[in-house]
Amino acid sequence: MKIEILREKLNQAVSIVSRIATKSANLPILEGVMIKADDSKISFTSTDLEAGIEISTLAKVSKDGQAVVPARIISALAKLMNDDKIFLDMVKGALVIKDSNNETSLQTLEAEEFPILPQVESGLELEINGADLCNGLRQVIDCVAVSQSRPEISGVFVSIKAGKLILAATDSYRLAQKTISLNSKVKQDKEFILPAKTVNNLIAIIGESDRIVKISIDESQVEFSTVIGDSPLDLNVRIVSRMIEGTYPRYEDVIPQKTSVSIKLDRHEFMGKTKAASLLSDQTYEIKLSSQSKEEKLKIEARSSRVGEFKSSIPAEITGGDIDISFNGKFLSDALMNLIGPSVWLHLVDSDKAALLKSEEDQDYLYVLMPIRSS
Repeated sequence: MKIEILREKLNQAVSIVSRIATKSANLPILEGVMIKADDSKISFTSTDLEAGIEISTLAKVSKDGQAVVPARIISALAKLMNDDKIFLDMVKGALVIKDSNNETSLQTLEAEEFPILPQVESGLELEINGADLCNGLRQVIDCVAVSQSRPEISGVFVSIKAGKLILAATDSYRLAQKTISLNSKVKQDKEFILPAKTVNNLIAIIGESDRIVKISIDESQVEFSTVIGDSPLDLNVRIVSRMIEGTYPRYEDVIPQKTSVSIKLDRHEFMGKTKAASLLSDQTYEIKLSSQSKEEKLKIEARSSRVGEFKSSIPAEITGGDIDISFNGKFLSDALMNLIGPSVWLHLVDSDKAALLKSEEDQDYLYVLMPIRSS
């Protein structure tokens, strides 16, 4: 194998694939990145057996070949080299990485032991704007449960139905749902659960890119493919992930359909007061909200026997009367962070029922929060 590649592309590619390479005492090969040169293309692949990432780009290939090297080391080396062009060369079983001033020789791992990243070639296919997908995932990921006993809620639920992509997550205390309209027609409905780790990788890798993401789905795995960059030397990205087995709970049943009290608030002011109150709350982050319709304000209180007490209020547009209710301040802050626009609506049923938070600027996103029952 003999390759000439732009440092920028090498650095970007190995940084991405290194995200998924994992330490494994039983399978040290998983700590590596597979580098494969073929014709005028070079690819970089890593996997943890649950998910895998492949990055390919154009390069000057003098000799085809492949090698597996430690992900952590090649990622660090790529960041430290200064020349625009980097040369990779296999010499006596080692991968030599050099520019005009530096030369490093890395012992390789057995390429034959590296797991093959599967191709998802059959099943359902659709396309979606990358920024829309990642912004939607970002709005729900906070609600994913960290649970070994209930793996079915440890990922994001994805539903493709009637020309819409619905993303949802819950940890039994809160729920977030985002609906994204699809421009392309989808042949059939589909539901699956995407692992949180894959979701976080998608957000980090694709981010705010407006490039189209192609999603391919079969019975047990899903593939996301897109392009990063705006030149002939773009990086082609392929992320393959297993789905989480199990049936996602019927979360729609907990979304309030009718409310008795609705409160409109300035989102930024409400978020600031909520964060301040959480600093003075107890270990459950409990903060108490009290609507005062006559005074047209919402009182916010928190108390901790160890720290102190917080009391404040903000202007509010209230319909339906007065109510007292307590929430986990951290969960409420997460909701306000993920909502967009200057204002937020807090819809309440009673002090023991789930609350619904929405904004006028994003009717396709909702957040449901269970109250804390004060002792």
